[in-house]
Amino acid sequence: MCFVDLEKAYDRIPRNNLWTCLRAYGIDGQLLRAVQSLYSDSRCCIRVNGVKSKPFNVRTGLRQGCVLSPILFMLYMDRIVRSCQGDEGIGIEV
Repeated sequence: MCFVDLEKAYDRIPRNNLWTCLRAYGIDGQLLRAVQSLYSDSRCCIRVNGVKSKPFNVRTGLRQGCVLSPILFMLYMDRIVRSCQGDEGIGIEV
């Protein structure tokens, strides 16, 4: 039996693990570099009461609102599920 807490799941995907996962599915070369380029030098800021914070680096997670994010998330989760199949009692930290 497996329980997965998907709260803020997009925010918690380790990008290096995602690149490894994509390679395992045969995604490499220019396509992999194109996806990685969407995530290189990611920066974000937060607005509270109309005041915007200084930008900071974002090194983990998928882009919110990006059309590729659901696909990347499904590939990542599929890899985890496949690695768990048949391995009763073994857990994987996500």
